[in-house]
Amino acid sequence: MLTRRFVLAGAAAAAAAPKRPDFFDGQTVVIGGEERVLTDIVAPSPAPLNGRAEPGAEFALQALAAFAAAHQPLPGARSPLDRWGRAMGPARFAGAGGAETILQAALLEAGAVRVAPQSNDETLLDAYFAAEDRARTARLGIWALGAYVVRDTRDESRAYGFHIYRGAVRSTGENRGRVYFNFGEDFRKDVTATAARGAFRRWRRKEGLQFYEGRTVELRGLLEWINGPSIDLRHERQLRLL
Repeated sequence: MLTRRFVLAGAAAAAAAPKRPDFFDGQTVVIGGEERVLTDIVAPSPAPLNGRAEPGAEFALQALAAFAAAHQPLPGARSPLDRWGRAMGPARFAGAGGAETILQAALLEAGAVRVAPQSNDETLLDAYFAAEDRARTARLGIWALGAYVVRDTRDESRAYGFHIYRGAVRSTGENRGRVYFNFGEDFRKDVTATAARGAFRRWRRKEGLQFYEGRTVELRGLLEWINGPSIDLRHERQLRLL
């Protein structure tokens, strides 16, 4: 893991040095001669479709450059490939003395990215969330920026992209093959999370929908506006019990 001192010093050095990843768009990176999908995390994009870098994108790039300067791909490490031939899963690197470090965990410790769960490795996801919690508590990197504040589920203001909300589940329901977690009295304008019924039944937590009612959770994902702010739960850990 990167210490705060290392991250700050490394980022400053990277800013002054020409060594940077060959490519980085917030979701994929070419590092160590290999194109990788940044599985289980989401980073501020330096080149989104609207052409304006997202807040914190330069910090994320500097943290990534600092990591690349101090680590080499772990010898013998193999990663599964997606249909486009990009490496997936935890990016395993060797640091000083050959110690194994996972790129995603290091970026989370630096406060450069947020957890966006995709994989089914519960132990790894636990470590990722713990790293994010530490960086958020210390207000490192993007956590010092208003754009990444954890939003209250009672906040109905317009927002776009990936966001984190916190609040109590007011009610739950099921309709037309989907399950719903409502965070307000009026589902037509309040924050709502929804999941495919079949996917919900495959969640590791087997309690029924009513188990969540009244519980405080952290909700994260891409925000859509469907009768108010809505997040599609494609992974169980997007809804995190607190």
